[in-house]
Amino acid sequence: MAESNKKRKMATLADDVAAIDKVYFDGYLDHTVHKKMLGDATRMNAYRAAVEANVHLFKDKVVLDIGAGTGILSLLSAKAGAKRVFAVEASAMASDCRKTVEENGFGEVITVVNSKVEDIGDKLPGDVTKVDVIISEWMGLLLVQESVLDSVLWARDHFLAEDGVLFPSHARIYFCPASLSKELAVWDDVLGFKFEALKRRAKEQLLLTSPLRRTLSGDDLMATKPMLFKYFNLKTMQVSSVRSMRSTLPFTLKGPFDAIAVWFDVRFAYGTNSEDSGSGKDVIVLSTSPTEPFTHWEQAVVVLPQTVPTPEGAVVKIGCVMSQSEENFRHYEIGFEIPRF
Repeated sequence: MAESNKKRKMATLADDVAAIDKVYFDGYLDHTVHKKMLGDATRMNAYRAAVEANVHLFKDKVVLDIGAGTGILSLLSAKAGAKRVFAVEASAMASDCRKTVEENGFGEVITVVNSKVEDIGDKLPGDVTKVDVIISEWMGLLLVQESVLDSVLWARDHFLAEDGVLFPSHARIYFCPASLSKELAVWDDVLGFKFEALKRRAKEQLLLTSPLRRTLSGDDLMATKPMLFKYFNLKTMQVSSVRSMRSTLPFTLKGPFDAIAVWFDVRFAYGTNSEDSGSGKDVIVLSTSPTEPFTHWEQAVVVLPQTVPTPEGAVVKIGCVMSQSEENFRHYEIGFEIPRF
């Protein structure tokens, strides 16, 4: 009886994962999603620069592109001289990806695989068991939202050669107290009239839909500097390290705040003294910071229930907990611990 219950539970879990995946992958059939990503000059220029600066890592090598989408990273890899590229795309976008590969003349180099990478098995097409490069644009809101990083790390453990490389190679998450005053300012004065009741309603609705995706500026940040929440080296990290993350960080404040801004950067670190640390003059950084050029990720903004009335110069220690959702493994939940003033 216990074994039967266990099998039913496993079957239910598999059904849940399949349902979550279907919703997730179907979301990438909307052309506007790909238009936004391909039109993100900061994103595209960083990947192009990373590949072109490291042609020696691609030329005559085997490349695995995870979550290939339109195939743009596979095309960059093939253009850099890759001997063979496997473009793995789980959604029905694989069909358009295959056509894009053909129309750009790389049909003999790039093989499009319509599958989750975890479902491929022990061998890629042609009985290929190891690749030299894994390239992917796996980043979501809060960096880890969507959990494509899980798939990248699975592929690393199953397919990447011992001396293989990952593009990007490192990632960092930052957070900082912030203010929504500019967004809410519209309610303060319209033709000389105040709308405090609607302002409160607006704040309540923002709280319910938090975290928001917003484009902030440095002026919206209410601490003298952001703090590094987490750092990852993709070559050595374990997937368990992103299941639940916690840290408490000190901030010197510039005044009251009613939100926390979260953003990330990823790094392409190959060359002198860069591969371990992810830093150095030769490192290419793709940043989603509010003080850097715009990206389609913008920033994540977590709205607080109340304004924290801290004076300028006060130092506050803020705890952050970010965990993979138990109900939907592609979602993350985030919370902050802020002392009372």
